[in-house]
Amino acid sequence: MRIRLSLILHATEDEPRVLAALRSGLGLPPQELRLQRLQGHFGNPILYYTAELRGQGARALALRLLRALPQDLRRALRQEVEAGRAELVLRLRKDELLRGRLTPGQENALELVLRGSAQELREVLAEEP
Repeated sequence: MRIRLSLILHATEDEPRVLAALRSGLGLPPQELRLQRLQGHFGNPILYYTAELRGQGARALALRLLRALPQDLRRALRQEVEAGRAELVLRLRKDELLRGRLTPGQENALELVLRGSAQELREVLAEEP
């Protein structure tokens, strides 16, 4: 199993605070993050963070994430895996992550892509919170 994480930070966001939230909320060590410095349309700095976890680290993060999700969303993800999907995409709201909560959302979100065999994904989705 592996997980790819991507996160965009704009100039108005508090980088140390967001990184601390990643560490505490997801258990993601800072050394796992790769930083790419970009420039926005008006020349403003944009930070693009990515990380890729494999094996046990990915499984532990997947369990942590999935246990925090509402039951109806877990059920929908199980249906996707049963339909043959080997990749699940989750987006978590950054503002909620800063409050210590793992909340699904689309805008200004942290994106996580879980990839694995159908069996691996079924196993982590079967774990009870």
